[in-house]
Amino acid sequence: MESTLKRRVHPWFVGLMVLVILTSVPFWFLTRDTLPASAQIATGRQGGVFFKIGALLSEHYTNSTRHSLTVRKTAGSEDNRELLLGGKVEAAVLQGDFINTRHLSVIAPLYLEMIHVIVRSDTGITNINDLAGRRIVLGPVGSGMRKSGLSVLRHYQLDDQVVEVPDTYFTDLLTDSSIDAAIVTTGILNSDLVRLARSEHIRILPLHVEAIARKHPFFYSASVPVGLYSERPAVPAEPIETVGATAYLATRRDASESFVHALLTALH
Repeated sequence: MESTLKRRVHPWFVGLMVLVILTSVPFWFLTRDTLPASAQIATGRQGGVFFKIGALLSEHYTNSTRHSLTVRKTAGSEDNRELLLGGKVEAAVLQGDFINTRHLSVIAPLYLEMIHVIVRSDTGITNINDLAGRRIVLGPVGSGMRKSGLSVLRHYQLDDQVVEVPDTYFTDLLTDSSIDAAIVTTGILNSDLVRLARSEHIRILPLHVEAIARKHPFFYSASVPVGLYSERPAVPAEPIETVGATAYLATRRDASESFVHALLTALH
């Protein structure tokens, strides 16, 4: 009788196992954590630090995964956040104050940016309060640079007392005498910033660091050290107190673990 029972149970049990396997494999295939066939990373202006980081990351990502990561040019952090939230890109470079949403996640900090308040030396501007009534470049609409510049101006109650010069890059300060100043937030290795800082025709103004950093938690106290941009002669000739922010690599919270891991591998 026991042998008869085994003969009856065995085919039924085997059939059940086969059914489980046949239904599990398609389910696993459809729900497995995979890399997107292609992805985009939102960066910034072509030639800028955001764009260069995106280009390097794209190259390393493609080499390590054999999947494409396309670099998308944008106005900057604000544009990048909207593209990321809207599902138009899979990753983005963002200033820290743009990651204040429950739908985004930081993958890794990238580098530190510092704010430079740069003025033409022939304008007679010696401190930031002298910017009242002056023509200033803040950066393109949609950029983190512009938002940071406006935050600094609001701190000094100057945001409605300056004339913003639109559609102008900050290096035009050297060639366009109608521009008095620029507020630039970027990495210290930005070649355009280095070239501007080395010019004898400009001056970098200090900020009230502690007060700004306390009011704006995404800013930190920083200092432009002597000789950062040149040693002969030293530029700057003395330390300049300022504030900075951190640039991050970010994605949406629903991004796959495989994609995040691949970006981290490409980053490091």
